[in-house]
Amino acid sequence: MHRIFQINELLSTIFQSLHDDGLDRTLATLAQVCRDFEPIALGILWRTQESLVPLVFCLPDGTLEILRVELPSSVAPPGAEGVGNGGGANQQVGQGVGAQFAAAPPVAAQPQDGDGDGNAIPINILQTTTSRQQQIVLKRALTEDDWSRVMKYSSKIHVMKLSHTTWSGYVFGEDDPNTSVPLEFKNAAHKLFPNVQYLEWDYPFNSSPEEFSINNLPMFFSPSLTQLFIENASESDDQSPLFLSELPTTCPRLTKLKLSEDWLPTPELKDDITKLFREHHTLRAVWVCEELLNAESWQAIVNHPSIDSLHISFAFPDEVNTDTLDWISESHTFSNLRTLAIEGRTLHESLNFFKNKQFPEVCALEVMYQDPPTEMGLEKFFNVIAESFSHTTLSNIHIISPRNSGLVGANVQGVTFRPLFVFRELLEARFLDQNWMLSLDDAAFDAIAQAWPKVRYLHFAQTYRSMQNGLIKATIQSLLSIAKHCPFIQSLSIPFDASSAPKSRFDRDVVPREGTQSDSLAILFARYCPIANAQDVASFLSDIFPNLRLIEYGQQTLLGPVDDEYLYEEEFSLWGSVARWTPIYGAIRAQERQWNRAHYVDAVTLEPPPRLRTISENLEALHHFTAHSSTHSII
Repeated sequence: MHRIFQINELLSTIFQSLHDDGLDRTLATLAQVCRDFEPIALGILWRTQESLVPLVFCLPDGTLEILRVELPSSVAPPGAEGVGNGGGANQQVGQGVGAQFAAAPPVAAQPQDGDGDGNAIPINILQTTTSRQQQIVLKRALTEDDWSRVMKYSSKIHVMKLSHTTWSGYVFGEDDPNTSVPLEFKNAAHKLFPNVQYLEWDYPFNSSPEEFSINNLPMFFSPSLTQLFIENASESDDQSPLFLSELPTTCPRLTKLKLSEDWLPTPELKDDITKLFREHHTLRAVWVCEELLNAESWQAIVNHPSIDSLHISFAFPDEVNTDTLDWISESHTFSNLRTLAIEGRTLHESLNFFKNKQFPEVCALEVMYQDPPTEMGLEKFFNVIAESFSHTTLSNIHIISPRNSGLVGANVQGVTFRPLFVFRELLEARFLDQNWMLSLDDAAFDAIAQAWPKVRYLHFAQTYRSMQNGLIKATIQSLLSIAKHCPFIQSLSIPFDASSAPKSRFDRDVVPREGTQSDSLAILFARYCPIANAQDVASFLSDIFPNLRLIEYGQQTLLGPVDDEYLYEEEFSLWGSVARWTPIYGAIRAQERQWNRAHYVDAVTLEPPPRLRTISENLEALHHFTAHSSTHSII
């Protein structure tokens, strides 16, 4: 073998590319080629698992019995994953497992598939939506030797994502301890998963089999675990986690922790959470619901020495009862926090949270809510932010409402944002509420551009409602202001009227004019922006933003799919033409900028060189060509 194939870094790159492209069968074949390929290929195949079934089928021949089970469609799993190259017990089932669970042509287990030791290589590649399931039970008690092959592969797992498809459509004999596969795995868990670093749990409340209990999660815990994300919609006492207080001991390296916001907030659970935050000193990022906290646990978070990222969500009651949140409204200074995210139904919860608190080191703030605020409430909220956060540290502000509630939101004027002008170091400013009635004019965006000269991502929601009600006051002059005052801008989304674009200078031969330009802008969002002439707009954009690469004008907004696309058909078509023509104009602009002014002999008449005349004369032919090209918005 050539020595180049003995370079592990090169093999890892190639094999990872195969895995990313979904070519796990090819990767499994490579694992059988030679000893040099085997550890790298198997490590990539097993690194991330979303099912335990591949490990189950690593048990030796004669240990498992597989029976068919017919389930009513009403209780059939919404989707499941099966196992491809199964060794041991899977060979016993043969073509049956593959044919039973493959939605496409089945990829059945092949006895000849194996690793260098003659063992089969389990690959998690099959999917199904069938109502049929396989029941798997143990035929005999497992011995120490039976686990050797399972441990060989389980030690390679670094990422485990468990969900309602964890058992891949299989039913296990959980009633009889002598035949329960999950129980055997749980008993042997201390030696099965020593290298799991990322663990994700997402299983619905109505899971009835015992093996899906949230309290079986510790079987995957180990000193190597650094990230634990729990999304469990449990609503019963017996589904509350009983292991949280033990996390400082079982997972001493844990740095990221997300606790389900759907757990029943019992006093015992709150006490466990308090103990967790008091004793686990390696935590750095925490996601938690305020219902799971009390005064003691909250104080533990405030005083925690290493938590620098906090995401706190508020429950969505019909009426916010602020009396229950007296402990969270107390005055505090968060000296360690760098990232803060607040999620609630309205801005009211966030407003109460920020009051009487100081965040001197927070550099990223995200606020998400459901119901739209009033203009007065929004301005008051921005004033509280200006009082609570450092004017020189805060660099990212995200104000997001992830859905269109159908309610009429605040009529937002430019003056509403003035309290935020104190944050001169802003790099990202995103105000994405589809319910706002944005009415910002050129003066407002000029003030914003001057207030945030370092901004790289400036996003305001572009809504059909604002265009329909004639609230879009900004023109292309706003784009010029941003190009002039924000030299680092990379992505831009503002509601503006492009109808005022100057007439294309490609209609006549003129010298390339000098003026405001922004070489940094690469992405421009143009949703619900009025437009009259696509050629004029394309000419203008290519002149001001020479490196513009993407114009997003349709299909979806920054927050999701478009609801009123049929009302936007004419503008959609024109902006599509802008997206197609801008790269052509941009190429011409680039060629123009390469010319030296020494080429112009007559400085009075500004006679252009012949080459410019040729390009202008051929522009019509270029337009004819692009009219028959793709309508993609990527340029």
